[in-house]
Amino acid sequence: YSVQLGDMVIAAGSPMGFPNSVSYGYISYINKDISVIDGYQTICYTDMDAVENGGGVLLNMQGQIIGWITEENKSSTLSDRTAAIGISDLKYIIEDLLAGRSTAYLGVKGLEVDYTEAAERGVTTGFYVTEVVQGSPAYGIGIQPSDIIVQIGAQEILGSGDFQKAMDAVEAGTGVPVIVSRRSALGEYQEETMEITFTGR
Repeated sequence: YSVQLGDMVIAAGSPMGFPNSVSYGYISYINKDISVIDGYQTICYTDMDAVENGGGVLLNMQGQIIGWITEENKSSTLSDRTAAIGISDLKYIIEDLLAGRSTAYLGVKGLEVDYTEAAERGVTTGFYVTEVVQGSPAYGIGIQPSDIIVQIGAQEILGSGDFQKAMDAVEAGTGVPVIVSRRSALGEYQEETMEITFTGR
């Protein structure tokens, strides 16, 4: 989360497309809050040229890993730049891997709506679903685009970060109550509680 524009960085691993290679440059652009399946990611772009089959990690000048080099979710207009997912956004996945457990999977993309946005949009607060992955637990239980997830387990979703906190707290393979708010034909939102078994990624 502390990465800033202009920071010097080192790409290590296989950034040149072959193992045990390194490169260096600086952070030229940061794209925050990119909606991905079951959460958000920050993509840090560098001035280093992207190469086919490039990979590895991005390090700061203190030798700390700050990003995972990836082609996933990159902007098409910046496809020629080496980019990395911010490591802070992967923390919960790394912790699950170290603990030998699967990360809980729901299968939705969307955006969080806080009180201010809710008033402006005429909707309720929560996680507004824009896409449901076919075959996912969310798809199987009947969650639809335009539904608003207002609570997962004990975690209410009222603003920025609440959805991610809720997902981090869920264990794969467990059944968790999820409260969804859905607009009726009359334009009013009605809440429905669903019991969802979260599978593992």
